Amino acid sequence: MTPPLPKILIIDDDVDQLQILRAALEEKYDILTASDGLDGYALACSAQPSVVVLDIMMPLVDGWTVLRKVRANPLTKHSRIVIATALDGDGVTQEAAKLNVSHILRKPIDLRQLNDVIARLS
Repeated sequence: MTPPLPKILIIDDDVDQLQILRAALEEKYDILTASDGLDGYALACSAQPSVVVLDIMMPLVDGWTVLRKVRANPLTKHSRIVIATALDGDGVTQEAAKLNVSHILRKPIDLRQLNDVIARLS
């Protein structure tokens, strides 16, 4: 029997981005997606994926808020988080370090780099 594929959750409000990332990863991983922070957090709690790829700039609930909720929840607090953002600067790096982010990917995302990071973390 084949072992189950590692679950990867991608949370991004850009539906095109979700499709691109899903296509880049779906051969090796069980891909779950959410197009907003609330659904993404609920899915992180219920599915407990190996890695969460999290967009920072989203309407309603931004990625930082989702990340703080993930870190506060005993079910998800040890999740490996990769943030994906077009934001740059020390503020992003410092906040990511405070919240124990595993990796920061700059948008537009290099799909080869994404695969390398996910392979290392999953």
